[in-house]
Amino acid sequence: MAVSRGATRIEKHSAQLGELARHLRERGVPNLVSKRIRLKIDTTPHGTRSSVDYDAPELAVWSDDGTTVAIVVVDDNQKETTFSMRPPGQAPQTLCPVDTPSEGAAIIAGMVHLDSTETP
Repeated sequence: MAVSRGATRIEKHSAQLGELARHLRERGVPNLVSKRIRLKIDTTPHGTRSSVDYDAPELAVWSDDGTTVAIVVVDDNQKETTFSMRPPGQAPQTLCPVDTPSEGAAIIAGMVHLDSTETP
């Protein structure tokens, strides 16, 4: 079975997010890389048809109390491939190049630390 260009891209993004996740784990930051899969089911006069779509993976990061701090994805639509981070209720922003996951992990770890020291 041939691997599509999209599947190769998704696997590459999963590996890049996995490396960022490893750096976050080393800093004690809770995170999870998830691969998103959509199942579409249509009922037609000729029977039921289904299709599976694979979306780009994402990395969820949260604080020790379970509050989501950011969702991170790989953005390869620019000149340089970067991690893009979206804190809750905010617009996505560039985190760092994918070649420097330790830099991104340090920034996110700082955000987690700030989130956990804020008083409700």
